[in-house]
Amino acid sequence: MVTDRQENETIWRSLRYRLALDRRWQIATGALLILIVGALLAMGPFVRSVAASRAAARGLELRIGSVRPGWFAVHLGDTHVQLLGAPAVSVRLDSIEVRITPWLSLRSVSVRDGVIDLHGPPQVITEQLEAWRAKYAPARLKSDSAADAPARLRLDATGLALSWAGLDATDSVQVVSGIHFERSSERQRAGFESAKLQSSWGSLSASSAAAELDTGPRGVALRSASIGQVVGQIAMPADTDVSKSAVASAPMPIATAGAASNAASASANDAATALDRTEPTLLERWLAPIATETWAGRRIELARLRKLASAVLVDGAQLDVARVQLEIARGDSVLNVGPAPFRLRRDGDLLNASLTPPAGKDGAKLEITGRLPLDEAPIGVSFEGGPISLHTLGVREGDFGLLGVDRSELSLATRIELSPEGALGISASGRLSRLSLQHAALAPEPLHDMDLAWGGQIHLDLQRRKLAIEEGVLGLERVRVQLGGAIEASADDLRVAVSVQVPTTPCQDLLEAAPRALLPQLEGLRLGGTFSLDARVELDTAAPKDTRVDWDFDNRCKVIETPESVDPKRFREPFQHFVTDAEGRATELATGPKTEHWVPLSDISPNMETALIVCEDSRFFSHNGFDNKAIRDSILDNVRAGHFVRGASTLTMQLAKNLYLGREKTLSRKLQEAAFTLLLEERLSKEDILELYLNVVEFGPGVYGIRNAASHYFSSHPGELSLAQALYLGSVLPSPKANHFQEDGALRAGWAEHLQYLMRIAHKIRRISDDELEAGLGEQIVFGQAHPNSDSDFLFGTPLYELNDG
Repeated sequence: MVTDRQENETIWRSLRYRLALDRRWQIATGALLILIVGALLAMGPFVRSVAASRAAARGLELRIGSVRPGWFAVHLGDTHVQLLGAPAVSVRLDSIEVRITPWLSLRSVSVRDGVIDLHGPPQVITEQLEAWRAKYAPARLKSDSAADAPARLRLDATGLALSWAGLDATDSVQVVSGIHFERSSERQRAGFESAKLQSSWGSLSASSAAAELDTGPRGVALRSASIGQVVGQIAMPADTDVSKSAVASAPMPIATAGAASNAASASANDAATALDRTEPTLLERWLAPIATETWAGRRIELARLRKLASAVLVDGAQLDVARVQLEIARGDSVLNVGPAPFRLRRDGDLLNASLTPPAGKDGAKLEITGRLPLDEAPIGVSFEGGPISLHTLGVREGDFGLLGVDRSELSLATRIELSPEGALGISASGRLSRLSLQHAALAPEPLHDMDLAWGGQIHLDLQRRKLAIEEGVLGLERVRVQLGGAIEASADDLRVAVSVQVPTTPCQDLLEAAPRALLPQLEGLRLGGTFSLDARVELDTAAPKDTRVDWDFDNRCKVIETPESVDPKRFREPFQHFVTDAEGRATELATGPKTEHWVPLSDISPNMETALIVCEDSRFFSHNGFDNKAIRDSILDNVRAGHFVRGASTLTMQLAKNLYLGREKTLSRKLQEAAFTLLLEERLSKEDILELYLNVVEFGPGVYGIRNAASHYFSSHPGELSLAQALYLGSVLPSPKANHFQEDGALRAGWAEHLQYLMRIAHKIRRISDDELEAGLGEQIVFGQAHPNSDSDFLFGTPLYELNDG
């Protein structure tokens, strides 16, 4: 029988055992927890060490910010990847999830958000990547086992962005956002939401891109791709007024003497040294691509492009862009082209590209195709088709001043081929009908329904740096202009030979070819006769003094019918002359024979005729309004200098501009000026032209006509003007608003020397005698003072015959 004492001892022994067992369990549990915590604390360094070691074997420097364990997964945060030996490429990843199998092999890698940074131009980045790939590719292939080879490892990435700084000479940063990538044993995909590349020439943006990838000989390659839209924006430099800067910086004789013989030696010397200036001339800017670029560099770039295409495009690869839009900007003007679908496809060793705008109303199409062989075969581009409207091409109303784009019709047949030796051949022909255009440089009003045609062949030898134009033709209605010539670069110099020819053409055809808005004041004018032109320029920048210009302009045009509104006979009576006053405001003056300020030629000092001959038009009495020699010499000097230094305007041309036209600088004004010059020469005598000219031309701010000029400058009548005074008035005609007098009224020393220079020219061409030259050289003119002349036929600035009549 068990006593109570024995039972109590049994209970206590059992209780002590249980307490001891609990303490052992607690100790074991605590130890396990300590081991787990220690393992977790050691995981971060362990993962960083293992990852860094494996990355280094693959040519990567890996820095992991944070490590967080998960269920058969490891989460990495703020990870930085740098390619060893390729500092131009770096990667920052915000979040990486690495999943493993129960057997501790890699299952998948998921990347969320991050930035890929590129620094430098494409060539530098490509060279660094190629060097990196050549060094570490064997090690990567060796370290990849069959269990975790990259082709079997599932990889996906979303929310990535690419930032590219230093793509070109600008400081802009190029961005690709929304990059996503997926790779599994079944497929590889990639794409992005948007991309924009900015450059000095413009920008390129793309959206909604997706691609199917494959494994090529150099890694990942493209199998197929699609892009929703690509928009290219090209920024063209705006025009600069070269002539203004040239005139402002020109030496005094050139800036003020417009006739061919006035300053021939001075202008030749200036032109001969003009090419030595540090600022590029207009000629040098036009020809810079031929003069500075060589085929060797371009051939290397093409070889890189072919190599890249071979690597990233598998055979049969195709890229489709649903909408390609091109915007060409020049100042505030924009020209739109597109949208149109684009396709690029690799067929064996050939890349074929096509851009196909929509068909026109009648089903006609214009196709743009190109081919790029991946071997050393010729490259080709062609533009074929039409007629289609500019509106069908995507041109909008008002783009670059184009109007009625839905009515216009464009046809093209152009082929371009580039040989492996660098020979670029262009065979071009085309027509643009019913073209309407508005441009301030052409005319104040829009030009409607023009019919333009062109054709010819261009051969550009990039290796020899030689350009040739053969059978070039530009046509407007029935008027044709033939172009030809060659340009060849040698070291830093250029040899240029250019020809422009207009076959014998009826003058009326030229008049009818021009839109009405181009010749608004010539409505009803009819011309007879013919004209032709044969002009040639030969220049070697190494010897600018040997430049040759041939100008054969056979002008046999005659006015056979004249509208009443422009008939020169109206200038034989008083008429209204539209001018601008000293403040630049438009106003009108009453002038003409028998008006208050009109002076007959017989009452004007012969010195003024001499001044006009010397300063403005040396062959006035021998030409028919157009001075072929002056035109030739003007072209010669301007070509030598590479910018505008002198014109070839005759007195009759200046008078036509003053009597009929405004001051706007347009093609319309120049063409009408030519027609009115022809009209004045036919209907007026040379003496009539001189008299009209001297009575309407501007001699100073708001100072019109010779009577006002003589009174304003010298308190004299035009008949009292001395040689020096007359030459002064003639010398200010190109820039009548300039002041060459000092505050005390004396003539500035530099301009006084210029007048003496003009006197010697007058003596050389026998307009003045030895005695007149000697007297003129000794004369000092003063503002507001008449020249003392004891034998004057004037009293207080009034002709004696006028006093007698009074």
